[in-house]
Amino acid sequence: MFDWHGGIARRAFAMAGPQAAVYQGEDFARLEAALAAHEPVPPSPAAAAYFEGEGPATLLIEEVEALWAPIAERDDWSLFAAKLDQIERAREAHAIRPRR
Repeated sequence: MFDWHGGIARRAFAMAGPQAAVYQGEDFARLEAALAAHEPVPPSPAAAAYFEGEGPATLLIEEVEALWAPIAERDDWSLFAAKLDQIERAREAHAIRPRR
């Protein structure tokens, strides 16, 4: 849903991205029609910035391994810190409040 956040106005963005093939066919056409039938809620500044970025924050096992390697080899935490920043931007974009 990252590509389509903001509704049908994001069609060009979605179709230019790496997942464009997924958005083809009759099944997706029904979802696209449903998106077109609704007015999106205006995004917060944090959401607008996040959803105009490269892609959603993920934490796949391959990414975890790639984050761990420089830590284990050189005590380099920079990739880990960058991933935490990306996750924080996603949290802010989705207005998720941290639990206390």
